[in-house]
Amino acid sequence: MPATTVDPPTVPYQRCRWCRTPHAGPRLLCTTCGSTDLDDELSPGFGRIVRLTEASRRHGRPKQRCLVAVDEGFVVAATATGLPGAIQLGLRVRLEAPADELRRDFVVRAGA
Repeated sequence: MPATTVDPPTVPYQRCRWCRTPHAGPRLLCTTCGSTDLDDELSPGFGRIVRLTEASRRHGRPKQRCLVAVDEGFVVAATATGLPGAIQLGLRVRLEAPADELRRDFVVRAGA
């Protein structure tokens, strides 16, 4: 049986060493316990869409903003592009870091 490979982690986040709460994006303090002792970790970026906004058409391609609850326990904003069919709440997706380093927005792709 061939071994399955998993792409390297793509979503950086922080986890509090005291209460183990995960946080999206860089923080100075844990929002749960106030600790400054945060570890940098990486997530493969799998999660589910938990909130959607209206779709917009910029530059001819439809884009939809959404919030994704990542399996590790934090929520990030993302742009859903190129997903087949209707985008709906609960859809299993994978986050990808933006190709342009100046943008801080993740891109959502249909995932396992």
